[in-house]
Amino acid sequence: MIPYVLVLEEMYPGSSWAMSDGDYDTLQWFSSSPKPTKQELDAQIETALHSRKCKNARKQRDYLLQTEVDPIVLSVLRWGSLTQQQQQAVAQYRQLLLDIPQQVGFPDNIVWPSLSY
Repeated sequence: MIPYVLVLEEMYPGSSWAMSDGDYDTLQWFSSSPKPTKQELDAQIETALHSRKCKNARKQRDYLLQTEVDPIVLSVLRWGSLTQQQQQAVAQYRQLLLDIPQQVGFPDNIVWPSLSY
């Protein structure tokens, strides 16, 4: 089955529509912009899939930043208790996470760094 819902969510954000069971023939278009044709949606499948993979990878990266890096660097006491070497390791880990979208294999082949100090 062609993922029309995914294409609509990724390629037409903010549009108002309804669809039953991912069937294009049931697509009801409520937005002021023209309703995309089935052929237009078919042509956008790969782009939409890539866009969704990128968003999911960024969400995972953001989760790691929020759960592993922020609690350390945003706490003066915790950050201050680290040695300079440990602080550098955390800073390097943070930068590696931020650089994930620039990796050659992004979003299909991501090398996820790990925090070790």
